[in-house]
Amino acid sequence: MLRLLRNLFTLALLVFALTAAWRVSHGPSIEDGSWLVLDAGGKLSEAPPPGSLGRLVGHSRTLADTLEALRKVRHDGRIAGVIVRLGSMQGSWAQAEDLRAALAATKAVGKKVVAELEVEMQPASREALVASVADQ
Repeated sequence: MLRLLRNLFTLALLVFALTAAWRVSHGPSIEDGSWLVLDAGGKLSEAPPPGSLGRLVGHSRTLADTLEALRKVRHDGRIAGVIVRLGSMQGSWAQAEDLRAALAATKAVGKKVVAELEVEMQPASREALVASVADQ
């Protein structure tokens, strides 16, 4: 009986591993002309907290993840552009500058950048700095 349970557990683990490997290798289906919608409101942490399960289940919102997504957009011919939803940004000015630089690099390779302001814009705000690179 113990041998049967061990074999069933091993089989279940193998199926789980193969399913996870297949999902990672195939990724999402993206049609030509798609747009990345990037929510830049709130706070982007520099890194996930130590011991956090957020990255394992895909719920992290770090600056590095955001910049990596924009890097991938620059090299993906299926993506036409980026729509940046700018809510109240609670991060640092350096984070806003990093985000603006990544959007400028995305624009430099021919992708469109659209900023959607969801807050009242003030002249000296992080949202204004990021939005200043947008085509619209």
